[in-house]
Amino acid sequence: MASPFVETVFPIGHGEPVQFVTPVAYTHVAATANFWNVTNRTDGSPIYSSADAEYMPDTDSRYTDWVALGNIATVIATDGQLADVLAKAGVTGPAVLNTNPTDWTGVAAVDIVGAMQAAGVKLTDSSNDSVSAHYQLTGPYETMARTQIYVNANNQLPNNIPLNWPAYDKTVTFANAQAFEATYRGLQDYYAAWENYAASGGNIPTWGTKTIA
Repeated sequence: MASPFVETVFPIGHGEPVQFVTPVAYTHVAATANFWNVTNRTDGSPIYSSADAEYMPDTDSRYTDWVALGNIATVIATDGQLADVLAKAGVTGPAVLNTNPTDWTGVAAVDIVGAMQAAGVKLTDSSNDSVSAHYQLTGPYETMARTQIYVNANNQLPNNIPLNWPAYDKTVTFANAQAFEATYRGLQDYYAAWENYAASGGNIPTWGTKTIA
């Protein structure tokens, strides 16, 4: 389901929108180089830069310089719709994670799960900080499931040697099967919580973070 958003031209110096454009689908390049005006953000920093992966006030020089060049911001109703649009454009990692969505109005359940996957999750292991990292929940996560099957069957890591694992912010080294399994179970629990929310509603799970002991 397409996300309901409109692209809106703002005059230099901001002010009221002066032109509305038909909704469009964003390419990966366009989505990662864009600024977004997120309507439901009321904390004084409603502008999101997907290039910088952060919210900012509309007086931030990065944004005002961009607008002064004749560029147009994109007005989008909610931070949940923003996460959805970025995920559908093939954006992954911090740019999706840092949208910090709180309102998923207009986003289909399957697309909420898709945004969660694209964002990944910052997992903290309070007893083993060396494996704390921003983990992917796309391709490498699927490989992780297959590796866990091996661990279950053999009670050791493949070849019984430390296993390097790519995360968004670093390469994690799992020293043993127990460290790997604890991390995988934590990621699995986080993933399941969002699947359950998307399917059944209720309280929104904590976005983007998971702590294990």
